[in-house]
Amino acid sequence: MQRESAILSLIICDIDLFKLYNEIYGHEEGDEGLRKIAQAMRSAVKRPGDLAARYGGDKFSVVLPRTDASGAITVAKHIQREVLAMKIPHSRSPLNYLTVSIGVSMVKPTLQMTSAVLISTTEQALAQAKQEGRNQIIFKKVPDIDSLIV
Repeated sequence: MQRESAILSLIICDIDLFKLYNEIYGHEEGDEGLRKIAQAMRSAVKRPGDLAARYGGDKFSVVLPRTDASGAITVAKHIQREVLAMKIPHSRSPLNYLTVSIGVSMVKPTLQMTSAVLISTTEQALAQAKQEGRNQIIFKKVPDIDSLIV
């Protein structure tokens, strides 16, 4: 994206209260829940260059080349709707179903703007989504490189 001077968006999703889900329903059901969430992630990416992947544990990520904030938020909403539509029971969740919290950010990569900054910003958005009650989508703008130089 840097070579093309094009934008890049990142989505990180975390399954809400997943540790508790595993404790209540067992690890086999937890694995099945992960597979279903992965299915929702795959259904959200439509273009050949888009990438949905497990990010570790109960997190998933979506890399969206040439996608602005509005487009990335649209994809995030699609993921959220798909997960809710599956109605995967979770008796301790406020909605009684598995939900996801989602962080979204976007950057126009430069030599100075590393992937670590994009990932960190997206993780901060995800943390805010969880703090604000889970099952939320939060967009955070990647800070300008000048503000990162000390």
